[in-house]
Amino acid sequence: MIAILLISSILLSHAEIHPSRGIYMSASRMVEIRAPVAGALMAVFVKEGQPVKRGTPLFSVAQTIGNENGPLVNSRQSALRSQIEEADKNLALTKQDIVLSKAASVENRRALEAEKIQLQSAGKLTDDMIRIEQEKLNRSKQLHTSGLITFSDWQEMNKQFMSRQLERIRLTQQQDQNRKQLQQVSTDLARELGRIEKSSNDIASQKFTLIQNISTMTEDVVTAYAPSDGVIVDVLQVLGNNVQAGQKSVVTMEVANQKDATPRVIAYIGSQDIGTIDTNLNARLWFDAYPADTYGTFPARIERISKMPISNPDNMPVKLKAGQTYYQATLRLEQPYDRHGKLLVLSDGLSLTVDLVGERKTVLEWVIAPINRIRERVFSRTSS
Repeated sequence: MIAILLISSILLSHAEIHPSRGIYMSASRMVEIRAPVAGALMAVFVKEGQPVKRGTPLFSVAQTIGNENGPLVNSRQSALRSQIEEADKNLALTKQDIVLSKAASVENRRALEAEKIQLQSAGKLTDDMIRIEQEKLNRSKQLHTSGLITFSDWQEMNKQFMSRQLERIRLTQQQDQNRKQLQQVSTDLARELGRIEKSSNDIASQKFTLIQNISTMTEDVVTAYAPSDGVIVDVLQVLGNNVQAGQKSVVTMEVANQKDATPRVIAYIGSQDIGTIDTNLNARLWFDAYPADTYGTFPARIERISKMPISNPDNMPVKLKAGQTYYQATLRLEQPYDRHGKLLVLSDGLSLTVDLVGERKTVLEWVIAPINRIRERVFSRTSS
């Protein structure tokens, strides 16, 4: 029976579930905010995930001297442009560092999760053996009292029981160590992402100063404003980029209460989960105002994930854990009907819980994944 349970637990598939908190937005659509004039993007006043009101300044463009489609003509501007390009390269490197850090964290976490499953299985098996040894020891004690077995036989059984107890203590210590290592992986990733974000902010600050210097040599500065209330989804251009009037989008934002729009959810994902989350991932959610045991859960799908962590978690519309790093995800609400087919009455700002459903894998697949990756690396090096 024990062997059957162990084998079934290994072969059955499991899906990773990543819980997070979020808010509901009424039917909304994406709005692209384009540059009002041609020139250099001088400043961006908003960040991904930031709620904005109508009339909020979004970004400003410094109109260039001479032909509006031509480059900056001043030699000092050209020198500043070179410095801005160098800053862009450094910003791109910080984004690459984020990807590499997440990948390394996911690799470590998966190996530790596989070890965790192995330890849990071994611990359960050891507990079962301890119960069996305990029963044997109790019977042998009675047999020894009755003179049916010798003292040395009873002593040998007692040694086997103590050996099992010591093995359980060792497994418990390994499980504690595994748990600490899993916590450390999340801590290390958050610390590394914080360091990269600080470096990125420093570079962006230097670049902003360069852009301001360029703007002093331009004819005029034009600012674009939010056309209505909404939430900033993405900033598509970087400071210093040349933009043409009405051509490239600079900012995209989610605007509520638009005709023919789709209801969406904004969720905040912790850094410990961001490495295994991607667009098009399925999710299920339930609203605090509509308990899941009465109304059921509602399907959703991830559409977008912010490239950088949100800058100020304390000012988000839902309560988040202090001291953690979060990313913003936008999800499309697939079906706003409860389990009885009744359309829910939803309003902006309703708080909710989101379970992001990861890839389904068997325990065996989790265990052998690190081995397969090592084998692939060895094979690639041999073939090269």
